[in-house]
Amino acid sequence: MSEMKTDFEKCMKMADRKCAELMEHCESCQIFISKTQGKMTDAYSTGGGSYFARFGHVKHWIMNEEGGE
Repeated sequence: MSEMKTDFEKCMKMADRKCAELMEHCESCQIFISKTQGKMTDAYSTGGGSYFARFGHVKHWIMNEEGGE
């Protein structure tokens, strides 16, 4: 297993732990992570709580990033 894969697996576990920790204080949480090395990119997302709250939050963020709202 490559070093990058091992490091990214650690990041995935950390994201899961942090999401669980945040869910103790929040109604919803969504975490996106990625790691690029050379031409290879690993991506992972985890979340908890209401799907619709997470989807709406991400949609709102994208719209703001694209210059809307």
